[in-house]
Amino acid sequence: MFTESCFIRKNTPELRESLEKLGYKSHVPVAGDAICTFMRDNKAEYMNFTIDEDFEVNIKDSFPFIDCGENEDLFLAIAALRDDTDIHQWYTDKSGQWHKCNLNEGWKFIYFHPVLSPVNAHKATVKELIKHFQK
Repeated sequence: MFTESCFIRKNTPELRESLEKLGYKSHVPVAGDAICTFMRDNKAEYMNFTIDEDFEVNIKDSFPFIDCGENEDLFLAIAALRDDTDIHQWYTDKSGQWHKCNLNEGWKFIYFHPVLSPVNAHKATVKELIKHFQK
């Protein structure tokens, strides 16, 4: 299951398509200038919405959404985080190498990867992703 809810302050067909490739389904097909991801009834969903004063005051502080600003790479990296597979998730090691996993089992990805150190590589945390993608 996906483990983090996040939002981005932009909304494009390419972002929605990327979310669908990750396994998200559209919650409500409404227009808006932003997109958020969330789990509802064990289903991964995304929703288009408009960022307005009501959102900033009532919703943003009430729900545990991670604000990705307009950073598409950060948004998709956090939206991909899940606990039942490793595919589409970022791995890093102590030497500063970063690679996106293309397998369901991250240990195989790490073990056979030509650059990542099998001893020090791990799935990137939210804090690591924010630091890496906000450079």
